[in-house]
Amino acid sequence: MSGQDTSRFLFESLARPLAEAARLDQSDYTDRLLAQLKPDIERVLQDPAWRHGRRVQNMFEAMVVAFDYFRLIKTEDAGTLHPADQYSLPDFRIVLKDGSQILVEVKNVYRQAPFQQRFEMRASDLEKKIRYANAVGIPLKLAVYWARWGIWTLIDPKHLQTKGTKKYIDMMDAARFNETACIGDQTIGTRAPLTIRFVADRTKERRVAEDGKAPFTIAAVEVLCEGEVLTGLDRDLALLMIQFGEWREEESVPVVNGDVLDAVDFNWVPEQMSDQGFDIVGSASRMFARYYSLRTIDGGQVVRTAFTLEPGLFRVLTHSDATGHSLPLWRLIIQPAETHKAA
Repeated sequence: MSGQDTSRFLFESLARPLAEAARLDQSDYTDRLLAQLKPDIERVLQDPAWRHGRRVQNMFEAMVVAFDYFRLIKTEDAGTLHPADQYSLPDFRIVLKDGSQILVEVKNVYRQAPFQQRFEMRASDLEKKIRYANAVGIPLKLAVYWARWGIWTLIDPKHLQTKGTKKYIDMMDAARFNETACIGDQTIGTRAPLTIRFVADRTKERRVAEDGKAPFTIAAVEVLCEGEVLTGLDRDLALLMIQFGEWREEESVPVVNGDVLDAVDFNWVPEQMSDQGFDIVGSASRMFARYYSLRTIDGGQVVRTAFTLEPGLFRVLTHSDATGHSLPLWRLIIQPAETHKAA
């Protein structure tokens, strides 16, 4: 959306309260509009719940765009809706690669106790969104971001249980029914270690002295997996996994040939190595959540809720067509469990 289009959209949305109280040709119309909006804007900006909720909603949109597993994504909860007492607009409409469509309502959940994460919403609110989905003939999904764990799930509302006037689901159950694979999410594994190697300039002094110190000029930076140099998109993918995956960084290791320093290695390895020939680095959605937090959170505070979307930014994580040539990869596509409709 261009700057001019954005301004028009904002005006049409925000000016509605003045529609009957003022004329567009009045000289003080702009001043009256801004004076009316300023207190509300300031109050919203100081509301932590709004900041976190808006950040998560924007993160979901950015993730879909970055994964490049869609044909079209559109903000659905824009404009007016009638009859408003019967229907409620979800956040997004997504046309997937196979042509199917889903409506998505995005929710943020954070509870201090790590193993007591539960999403709840009023049954009447959910029913309005389901009614809207049925009216337009597109299934509704709930995208829940479990902020305490940095995990995304995408679930069918039929899996929520009822308690009084509320609908709810716990995080572990949501994980069983997770459908984020439809937007490109997958769990990625490779062999350890992943390494960033700073290669010494062999035309410069690099002899190791008796005190263990050596002058060192960097000639090149290499990325390796299990000691093999990576190239192309495999290199880019490994760097994403190093920066945003689950593996930990070990202490740097000098590569010495006799008394000459050839390189310095920085290795990333899983907390505990498996015996299955590869180890899980993490899910694409959780890696993206870490990336998004880096861009929007500072000192534990939300400092921005969005930034310019970058189409296909994480495509290397979610598409196998150009990777796996020099990097051994295992891509696990998690499918949701089936169950009868919850009572």
